[in-house]
Amino acid sequence: CALAIGLLHTPTILFLDEPTTGVDPVARREFWSMLYDLNKSGMTIVVSTPYMDEAELCTRKLFISRGKVLDLGTSHELLSRYPHRVLQVGLRDRRAKEWLSTLPGVVDANLFGAQYHLVVDDVRFAGTALEREFSARGYGELPVKEIPPTLEDLFVFLSATGERV
Repeated sequence: CALAIGLLHTPTILFLDEPTTGVDPVARREFWSMLYDLNKSGMTIVVSTPYMDEAELCTRKLFISRGKVLDLGTSHELLSRYPHRVLQVGLRDRRAKEWLSTLPGVVDANLFGAQYHLVVDDVRFAGTALEREFSARGYGELPVKEIPPTLEDLFVFLSATGERV
C-alpha cells in the first residue's frame, strides 16, 4: 500500500522508511523484487531498514546510530574498513561467553545457533591460543575457522565505538 501511494506521481526518487518491518518473508522478497525492477528502470530508491540482509541488496549503505553518521559506502568499501577478523567456533555452551570475551585479543563473543562468532583483534590474536584455552577448559579440539565479517558485524562495531573506521 505504501509503495503504491509512493509511486502515484512517478517520482525520480522514492523514500521508504522501514517498508518491510512486520512483513512475512514471501512478501518481503516480492517487495524487494519490485524495488529492484523500479531501480533498474532508473528510479533512485532510498530505504531505511533494520535488516542487514536488506541493506546488502542496496547499492550504497549509510550507517546511522543515535542520529550520528557512522559510515557510508558500498558493501565492499564498508567491509574493507572493518578492523577485525571473525572466527566461527563450534561451541554451544552459553556460559562460555563470559570467559571467551576475556581472552586476549577477543573483542566480542556472541552465540549464533550452535556456534560462537568471535570478533578478534587481528594483531594480538592467535588461533592456537584459542585452541589451547578450549583444551584447558575440557572442551577438547573444537572446529575454528575464519569467516568473512558481515555488515551486521560492522554496524555493531561502529555503534558500540561511535567511531568511523
